[in-house]
Amino acid sequence: MELLDHRTCCLAAAPVMIDFFNVTFDGDDFGVIGKPVRVRQAEGQVSQSYTDVTVRADTLAPMFKVQIEARASRIRLWGSPLAWLQGHNGMGSNELHPLVARSVALVFAQLHRPVPASIERSLAVRDYRVHELHVAEMHRMPHPQIAKLCDNIRRHAPSDLQAVPLEIGKGIGTRLWPHSRDRCVILYDKHQYFMDGLIKHKKKLLGRLPAGSFERLGPSLDFSRMLDEHLKLGIRIETRHQRNLKRLGLDKGSAWKPDTARTLHHQVLDTVPLADMPALAASESLLAGANQDDRRLLALWLDGRDVRIFFDVAASYYRWRKLALSRFGVDVSRAPIACDDCRWTQLISATSVVDTPAWAIDSSFVFQPGQRNQDQDHHQPFLAERAWLMEAR
Repeated sequence: MELLDHRTCCLAAAPVMIDFFNVTFDGDDFGVIGKPVRVRQAEGQVSQSYTDVTVRADTLAPMFKVQIEARASRIRLWGSPLAWLQGHNGMGSNELHPLVARSVALVFAQLHRPVPASIERSLAVRDYRVHELHVAEMHRMPHPQIAKLCDNIRRHAPSDLQAVPLEIGKGIGTRLWPHSRDRCVILYDKHQYFMDGLIKHKKKLLGRLPAGSFERLGPSLDFSRMLDEHLKLGIRIETRHQRNLKRLGLDKGSAWKPDTARTLHHQVLDTVPLADMPALAASESLLAGANQDDRRLLALWLDGRDVRIFFDVAASYYRWRKLALSRFGVDVSRAPIACDDCRWTQLISATSVVDTPAWAIDSSFVFQPGQRNQDQDHHQPFLAERAWLMEAR
C-alpha cells in the first residue's frame, strides 16, 4: 500500500494530531537512568538492564516514560507529547519531529541533566526509530448520537473488526481490531472523558501556576472553551500504528512530513468495512437519552411542533430550552435539521473534520511550532512547562 495518494491534497488542512509516540535513540553516552536489574538468560548468561522511569514533576503532573535498553546502547522514550507539553491532549500538532525534539528536551530538563550528545546528533538529522504512534482527529456529528453510534457499531460491525467497548473508566467509545499490533481504531467521546475527571484534568493543566493569576485564568477559560466549542462538536477517532510503520517505511523519524500523520490516519479509516452499517436514527438516539417528560417535549419538537405553546409560563419554556441545549445539544427554538443516518463514509469524509480553532493556536493552548505560535516556541515556554517546570512567581 502506497502511503501517499490522491487524498493528500484534499486533506492538507485537516487538523489531525499525534497523541502518542514510542521512539528509540542509539548512543553510548546516556548514563544511568533507572535501577539496574540483572537478568539470567535461558542459556545461563547474565545481562544487565534498567527499569523504566516515569518522568514527572508531581503525582498530578503530565508524565513521560524513559528506559535504557540493549546494554545501555539504546534509550527509549514514550508517552503523549500533547499532554506532556500542553497539559491536555484535547487537540494539538500533527508534526512528529518538533513534538519528539521538545518532549526529549523537557524529559532531560526534568531529569536535571543535559540532553546526551548522541541524541542531539540524531535529532539534528531525525535519525531515530519510531516503534508506535497514535493519530487522532475530531469528526463532526451530533454529540448526543455518540453513545448510540458506538453501540450500533458493536451490534452490526463485521466480526473481523472485533468491535468491543472501551474499558471501564475509559469513557464512552468502541475499539476496532483491539488486539492487532498492526492497526487499531478507537472511536470515543473525548468531551465526556474530560468531564468524567474534570478536577483531575484541571489540576494537570494548571499545575503550580499562582492561584488567582492571569496565567491560571487564561488556560482555565481556554480549557472550558475547548470542551464546549471543539470537543462537543463531534466524536474523536484515533488510529494506532505499530508493525505497519515498518511496512510503510515510517519507522524512521526522517520519513515523517507534516502531512504524513494525516494520510496514514485516513488510509486506515478507509479500510474499516462499515460502509453498509445500518443507519443511525438521530431522533432515536436523542430520545433514548431523555427522561419521560423531556422525551415527550423533544418528540413534539422533532415532529415540527412549536413547544412553547405547551408551557403556561414563558420563563419555564426558556429554562427548559437552556436545559435541552446543554444536555442534548439541540436548540428547540429552531426547527430540527433532518439527520436520518450517520454512515461511516460520511463520518470519515474530509468535510466532517472539525478544524483546530485559531484562538487555541494564538494563545499557545496548543503546541503548533509550524504555525502562528512558532516564535513563542523560542521565547515563551508552553503551558505544561510554565505550569510544572518553572518556579511559581
